[in-house]
Amino acid sequence: MLLRYYTLIALLPSGIFAGFCEKTEWRPIKGVLTKKQFKICCPGYKQKITNDRVGFKCEPKCKENCGNGTCISPNSCSCNIGYTNKDKDPAKRCVPVCDGGCGKGECVAPNTCHCEDGYEATKTDHHCAPICSSGCPNGYCESPGNCSCNEGYAQADNQTDAACLPVCATECGEHRKCVAPNTCECLEEYIGKVDACSEHVDGLQVVMDFLKHWMIELAICVASVITLLIVVCICVSRKNRRTKNLVNRSESAIIFNRNNSYYAPSAQLIIEEINQSFEENQKA
Repeated sequence: MLLRYYTLIALLPSGIFAGFCEKTEWRPIKGVLTKKQFKICCPGYKQKITNDRVGFKCEPKCKENCGNGTCISPNSCSCNIGYTNKDKDPAKRCVPVCDGGCGKGECVAPNTCHCEDGYEATKTDHHCAPICSSGCPNGYCESPGNCSCNEGYAQADNQTDAACLPVCATECGEHRKCVAPNTCECLEEYIGKVDACSEHVDGLQVVMDFLKHWMIELAICVASVITLLIVVCICVSRKNRRTKNLVNRSESAIIFNRNNSYYAPSAQLIIEEINQSFEENQKA
């Protein structure tokens, strides 16, 4: 029956590319049965309703709505960027693509996952990853609220969502803590080496105390030196003043002899008198 209405597509290459075929019917025209040809859409195409004057148009039909794509031939969807055919079947609708997949979630837009409860999309690959409130330092979040620790680390008992802490085979002892697998260190307020820790003062306080102590000692030393210098200066000044007075008195002295005559003392006599006077002052 189809041969009655359609010409063979193989004989109508122009009809293939245009999406339409020709239908032949016998119709009575002025009482005479006449063969008449009409344009119709080929199988897999449908007539496109337009308001322009281009004429008869046909467009391909797809069993499924292509969605984010275009039906370019019968049952064949061409998808937009970021989308692909579901199950890689050209006859199926276009769905968004998330690189690497979503895992515990659904790809709702290109590289955008809607995750299940207890999961969240990562910022790097948008994959749905389980949520652990501690973040699982020194480990990784295996499932919602469940951390898996790296080698050498462990969680406190019955705390699956707690941080993974380093494990030391032997106890670290007083004032020490385990900072890495089998590695102990002193607490912040203590100092020490491998086996022992002792309390220490803040470094700045140590410097201030040191300076305070030595400033007092230095002030005492300077005061002592200044006092000693003052005493020495006073003694030297007194000695010089007494020596000068004796010399002046000796030079001006007039000694009368028995014959009511006078003479000036010699230099040797003056020196002896000065020395004698100085010794007497020292004894006093």
